Amino acid sequence: MDVNMNFTDRVERPKSLTDLAVDRIRNAIVTGPLQFGEAISESAIAGMLGMSKTPVREALLRLKLEGLVVIHPQRGTFVFQLDETEVTHICQFRSMIECEALADAMKNGHAALVTALDARLDDMAAAFQRADHTAFPRLDNGVPRHASRALREQRVSPCGGADHGTTLPAASGE
Repeated sequence: MDVNMNFTDRVERPKSLTDLAVDRIRNAIVTGPLQFGEAISESAIAGMLGMSKTPVREALLRLKLEGLVVIHPQRGTFVFQLDETEVTHICQFRSMIECEALADAMKNGHAALVTALDARLDDMAAAFQRADHTAFPRLDNGVPRHASRALREQRVSPCGGADHGTTLPAASGE
């Protein structure tokens, strides 16, 4: 036995097949290959993932708890669906969060943030023009990350010292 072996570093446990299936199915729902309301076949997904149906079934049960799938006994499993009211509420919530994060991020590093966001919006416009349905949501999801990164760099707590009356400064100057 090596006397110099360091036992303070913990060995990471590899992900289970169920965890891997949860990640893959969640990603397929979030990025679009599995559409709202679409039926999900345990057998088909198990075949695509190269695993048995048991971890896929367990993954779908977990995703049900997250609200991403709906399981109807004797009918099947389906990707969740949103009605118009739910979509409106989600968009309003996202708008509130993103505006507050941007307001905090704009307090410092305004020019760098505006440059990064302008570049991201240009990439989004190009993806939209190409009808690139996989790139556009990924790029859209990245916009709040620019604000989050700016907040981390400023060591500002996104939930802490927010000034709820803040408005965004004009993008043209600092």
